[in-house]
Amino acid sequence: MLWRASATAISRPPVAASTQPVGILRRLRQSWSKDGEGGGQIYRYDMDAYRRGFVNAREVSPCQLNGTVPADIKGTYFRNGHGKFQIGEDLVLHPFDGDGMVAAITFSNGRAYFRSQYVKTKGYVKEQKEGRICFRGVFGTAKRGGWLRSFLDLRVKNVANTGVLWWNRKLLALWEQGRPYALDPISLSTLRESSLNGLLKRGGVMAAHYKIDPKTNCLVAFGCQIRPVSSKVSVWEFDPSFKLLKQRSFRMPGLAFLHDFAITDNYYLFIQPPLSLHPLPWLLGKCGIGQALSFHPDRPARLYIVPRNREQQRQPHTTTGGRRWLGWASCVWMALGVWMAKGKRRERADGIRCVDLDPFFIFHFANAYEEENGNLVIDIDRSERYTFDLTLRTASNPHPIPKHTPIWLFDQVEKKIPKIELFRYRITTSGSGRPLAYDKRPLLKRFTEFPVINPANVGQRYRYVYGLAGGDPSESAPLQGILKLDVETKEASYWFPDAHEFCGEPCFIPRKTSPRETHPYHSSDPPPSSATQPPLLKAGARRNGRRSSGLFYSASVSPAVPTLTHRRLVERGRGGREQGQGSGYGHGEEEDEGYLLSLLFNGKNMTSEVVLFDAQFTSSGPIARLPLPSFVPHGLHGAFCPNADFAMTQASGGEVMSEHYSRAEWRRVLGFAWLYITSLAKAAPLPH
Repeated sequence: MLWRASATAISRPPVAASTQPVGILRRLRQSWSKDGEGGGQIYRYDMDAYRRGFVNAREVSPCQLNGTVPADIKGTYFRNGHGKFQIGEDLVLHPFDGDGMVAAITFSNGRAYFRSQYVKTKGYVKEQKEGRICFRGVFGTAKRGGWLRSFLDLRVKNVANTGVLWWNRKLLALWEQGRPYALDPISLSTLRESSLNGLLKRGGVMAAHYKIDPKTNCLVAFGCQIRPVSSKVSVWEFDPSFKLLKQRSFRMPGLAFLHDFAITDNYYLFIQPPLSLHPLPWLLGKCGIGQALSFHPDRPARLYIVPRNREQQRQPHTTTGGRRWLGWASCVWMALGVWMAKGKRRERADGIRCVDLDPFFIFHFANAYEEENGNLVIDIDRSERYTFDLTLRTASNPHPIPKHTPIWLFDQVEKKIPKIELFRYRITTSGSGRPLAYDKRPLLKRFTEFPVINPANVGQRYRYVYGLAGGDPSESAPLQGILKLDVETKEASYWFPDAHEFCGEPCFIPRKTSPRETHPYHSSDPPPSSATQPPLLKAGARRNGRRSSGLFYSASVSPAVPTLTHRRLVERGRGGREQGQGSGYGHGEEEDEGYLLSLLFNGKNMTSEVVLFDAQFTSSGPIARLPLPSFVPHGLHGAFCPNADFAMTQASGGEVMSEHYSRAEWRRVLGFAWLYITSLAKAAPLPH
């Protein structure tokens, strides 16, 4: 099915598309092996074009994009990421230190509406007012005046640049070590720093990753705080109204670098990489705390299996956090305590089971689930060492990056990032009195990151994982192409854009295939009425040349448009299986029945596009490309929220606004009451 998307729309290209290989001998050597064994096609990338994705972006007011998209896509895609890389004359030295910019695309009736805004944190407002960097960055960004200006100044700016959460019709911008910021979901203006109704005291943190349990329709989130001798981890479960249902806290000895986690029906799963903190350079102001971490290849990574059924019900005054910085003396004690505790392990008496794994560093989980025999299956993106030990200015770097130079400008910095690969760990939990054991195997050896799955399979057995892939199968390269992997057959397929184009994290959008299905993610509302849904086709009708296995919705098909050449690759592992065949998930529909959405950055023309893929045929290229009014830098994490279905209407002068702009509730933007859009009371229009 093809969808018109302005002059840049494309149709499905032929299988034998241009690949632009690098090195004939190397290409021949790689083409004979399966990708899961380290082989695969090589694609060219333009590193200069990639570097242009780290330039200050401008904010964009709500506007309608040219072109059309499938009419069954309804909702809003929110994405967060670093958007500011220079403040006055001061340079941000690492993208993770850049202020967050949230972009949003609302889909309604086959149209798309875009807007973007910076998250106006307290630190952002102060630095913009003074026209200089006022805070030290976690990953090396420094204030003016040398290390003496940073001596014992351990304040860290909440950049709110990592993730987004839409829950109970509230939009939050997330960061690793701070409280979330509440945003207006239509204009994206910043409302306030949120304590989650008093759950997070000053200094409390909520991590940027969370899970939504498709069985219970509950939000599962966590936060991790470093304490003098150990790290405190708190896990919360919220119902669709944001009421706290469960809360559990426990400690990990030493430093716990926890960016992501996984859930199953009965467990929370955390992996603690073997890192330790060397606090003296950080305390003296000579580096960021992220640069003061050391990876220990002789120590194991540790898996924590935390039971979900040992929760503590929230008490009226239960809060987490507390003032993080109680003077420089307590900061010194905290850092030294963590350093002294490195490597210490103790047995758990709280029902938590621990498994020592091989040494590795991890950012992201793809998924995890429990097998029928109770064993755990955990799929993760992992690297052999700390991801930043060579790209940051650390003692372990034999060729350190010059001071005051952003890391993306350093020559061949992409080769200094450890190769990240997708692995599967199986944890044996059965057997009375037996110690837990594990085995591992690679699922994909191409450089990959940002794994995502169909949200209906979170914590459950699944088949497909999507993500970003580097152009070189044997070593690190800029994340550029779209990956789809069948974890059962190890069949991997890719779509790579032109050398100067780079895709961002993909987002899976399930296709609305049944009126009885309510996708639980990011939604607490009932399914839409049949009056607003596309026409229902009977089971057995043909779609894309294949007979459907059940009821599904379909929209009208736009005329075909001229084919453009795009690079395509399908690599098959053992038990090769054609993409798109039924997998027996859900109510008879296919697990990959849906769309993939990504923001594509063009470093040659300094433009960005929304690209949409049929998730069953990702290697065939986008089915729609919608140019954005301004470029969006390389980003981090996003989420598609089907119940964020704001009624966007086209106004005079080509501008777009929500119909709720004309309501008096807009005056109450500082409160959350107006966000319950479905229950807005009638009010007089605002005066012109």
